[in-house]
Amino acid sequence: MRFFIPIILLAVSFSAFVWFIDPAYQTIKELTRDAAVFDEALGNSKELQAIRDRVLSEFNAITPNDRDLLLKLLPNTVDNVRLVRDIDGIASRHNMTLRSVRVELGEDDRSVGPSVRIYGTATVSFAVSAQYRPFLSFLAELERSLRLVDIIHIAFVSSDQDVSEYQVSIRTYWLK
Repeated sequence: MRFFIPIILLAVSFSAFVWFIDPAYQTIKELTRDAAVFDEALGNSKELQAIRDRVLSEFNAITPNDRDLLLKLLPNTVDNVRLVRDIDGIASRHNMTLRSVRVELGEDDRSVGPSVRIYGTATVSFAVSAQYRPFLSFLAELERSLRLVDIIHIAFVSSDQDVSEYQVSIRTYWLK
């Protein structure tokens, strides 16, 4: 009998370990790992909040007039009418009139798969008739305008008179 009591106690201890203590210990280890992950996420969220607050304070430091200028430089929507009107205003200051205006929205066809760019493009093509020097002045003012544009194509047809016909294509951008 003395021999059986220690064996029974060992069997009960082993059973308690297998069915209760070890599963509870594994659960505690898993919860400790989860707590570490949550602590790391909490630290990251505090860093992100600090960055957000810093960026927001920098954004609020920008004057409303400067924000308007930034939106004109790189708008968050494409506004074809305003763009063509701005270009026409520049042309009219140089005694030119836009003709055959065509606006094409879209992505560059050379890419494969979905686009990951954060900006969109629009190509505006138009024709003007002008002498060479006023046309250069027009291009210089278009270059200095606040709207971000790339001149991608210029073609011209000269005539017997001093006035030439210019075909111009520009690409402009906006944030998606």
